[in-house]
Amino acid sequence: MPEGHAPVIRELVIPIMRGDRTVAILGIGNKPTDYDEQDVELVSYLADVAWEIAERKRAEEQLREKTEEVERFFSSALDLLCIADTDGYFRRLNREWETVLGYQLQDLEGKRFLDFVHPDDVSATLAAIAELGRQKEILNFTNRYRCKDGAYRWIEWRSFPHGKLIYAAARDITERKRAQAALQEYSERLAQMVEERTRELRAAQAQLLQQERLSVLGQIAGGIGHELRNPLGAIKNAVYLLQLSLPTPDPDVQEALDILRRQVDASDRIITSLLDYARPKPPYRRETDLRATIDTALGQVAIPENIAVERRFDNTLFTLQVDPAQLEIVFHNLIRNAVQAMPNGGQLTIAARRETEGGVVSFSDTGGGIAPDLMDRIFQPMFSTKARGLGLGLALCKLLVEGHKGRIQVSSQIGKGTTFVVYLPGTGGST
Repeated sequence: MPEGHAPVIRELVIPIMRGDRTVAILGIGNKPTDYDEQDVELVSYLADVAWEIAERKRAEEQLREKTEEVERFFSSALDLLCIADTDGYFRRLNREWETVLGYQLQDLEGKRFLDFVHPDDVSATLAAIAELGRQKEILNFTNRYRCKDGAYRWIEWRSFPHGKLIYAAARDITERKRAQAALQEYSERLAQMVEERTRELRAAQAQLLQQERLSVLGQIAGGIGHELRNPLGAIKNAVYLLQLSLPTPDPDVQEALDILRRQVDASDRIITSLLDYARPKPPYRRETDLRATIDTALGQVAIPENIAVERRFDNTLFTLQVDPAQLEIVFHNLIRNAVQAMPNGGQLTIAARRETEGGVVSFSDTGGGIAPDLMDRIFQPMFSTKARGLGLGLALCKLLVEGHKGRIQVSSQIGKGTTFVVYLPGTGGST
């Protein structure tokens, strides 16, 4: 300030421009002529300082207001808010983390967030962070976080990078995940129920069709049986009379008579099988020696010399409440099929054993086996792999075994042979 000037307020003001704004500073002295350049420079300097102080205070006030707004938002947000660094540590979290995970904030802030991620989700989380670093844009992903009680909750993230920091907002979507899982489970269960119901309807339709066929077959079989058995009986009687009238027939004549008798018996068996299948009867159960029934069926089949028969029975004889006549038909058919499956010879193994709920009988041959594509059809009526035959043998076996509340199963290998296993329920005793 120039010497001799008194620090009094003057009436005249000096306008000083700062950018697009005007700063008015009161002059010093009594009249305009008392101003000099130093006065103007001093006033200009003071104006600059005052302006900077005012702007700084305004900026600080705005920053304080913004900071308070952010803090209010950070503390009151219902979403999970997070600031982490690219080294993998939590830097700042809001209170919602305490509600969701059960930890106090001091238990989380400053800790590695991967320590709380489900082990199965660590790789995907690291991949998401790497992608975030490359793309430098908002990234969405989900993972599971461990709660204080040891449970895990699903967290859905929306993150973006800024320098060395990662800013993220997240939501607990555990209930949504559970609802989705429940819906998926229900959908799968519903699909399974529909599939099971469809199978049941198809089975019912097939059974109905089978019953209709059996009804027609029964009517046809009854007529055919009556019409064929009369001439077959006449042929059999004629053979018997010829045998009586020729005590010592010529070998060729004897062979012809034997052929006639065997063919009549074979025809009668076919008719019997047809009638038994078309008109099944419930089993007449009585105490039956299972091994004796097997031996009876075995004695009814002509076993060629090139086929060896091995019997593997329990040392202790046992009985079951079954229909011996029906099981004799079953065992006879299975033994005959095994023999026919070994035209070049082999071994037939018949095994019988006791089980807690009944007995098990198996018939194994060393024949050529059954092709895999035919396994599902061998128990169907009118289906046969043989050049001759009605294809009722195995169908009848299945029908009679199931009539005993049992089951029959088959396994086969091409070139190694086939095994039929009959499972028979029922109580029995030993003898």
